[in-house]
Order: sequence, then C-alpha cells, then structure tokens
Amino acid sequence: MKYFPFVLLGLAACTPGVETVSTASSDVASQAPAASVMTPVATGDGIPDAFTGRWDASTAACASTSDMKLVIKPKELEFYESSGSVQSVTMASPTDITAVAAMSGEGEQWQRTLRMELGDSGKTLTIDGGVGGVRVRCP
Repeated sequence: MKYFPFVLLGLAACTPGVETVSTASSDVASQAPAASVMTPVATGDGIPDAFTGRWDASTAACASTSDMKLVIKPKELEFYESSGSVQSVTMASPTDITAVAAMSGEGEQWQRTLRMELGDSGKTLTIDGGVGGVRVRCP
C-alpha cells in the first residue's frame, strides 16, 4: 500500500488530454473565426443587380405569363397577382439575400420576407429554401 500513491501519480502522467502545453500557433488558430460563419449585412441600395430581372418556372414559361412569374427590380418585386415595395435587404453572401417587402394584391396588403438564393451561376433562383419555388432566369 505504500506504493499506491506513486502508481496513481504514474497513471495520471499517462492520461491523454492532461497536457496543457500552449504554443503561439495553437493560440492563433483557436482565436480565428470559423471560415463558414458569415454575418448578414444590410444593403442600402435595394436588391443587388445579380438578382434583378425576370424569373419564371421554366424557359418556356418565360415566353408567356405564368403564375410563377417574378420580376425583380432593386426596389420592387412583381409577382403574377401581387407586387411589393422592397423595404430592406440583408445580404448573407453575394448569392444569398433576404428581402422584406410591403406587398399588395387582390385588394389586400401585407408584409413578406423572402429569402432568395442564386444557383447554377445565377441561372436559377430559389425562394425560401424551395418552399416559394425554384425559378429560372428568363432570356
């Protein structure tokens, strides 16, 4: 029993994760923010140019008026039976924005928040993660 404390001391020295050596490079790495974390930024100029234009359900639908039609202007959204004045835009990335618009249509008024994501090098537009539809850019 007189060797018991020394055995415990020896085991503690072999326990992984107990070492507390600090190096300058590990301190810097632990302080650096994660590369994938991005803080959304409000834009004062309305919807960015990359999002503007006419969007519809398919290229064929672009030739006529469909109920998936969406025309995006810097300060205005025009859907098939409603339109809205863009109140604010928050940019998570150059291809991911959230717009708040004061909408009206069919005798009613409401506020709508839309998350819009560009895909396929700006050729597709996904609204609200796909819930609001996926559209293609009209030629």
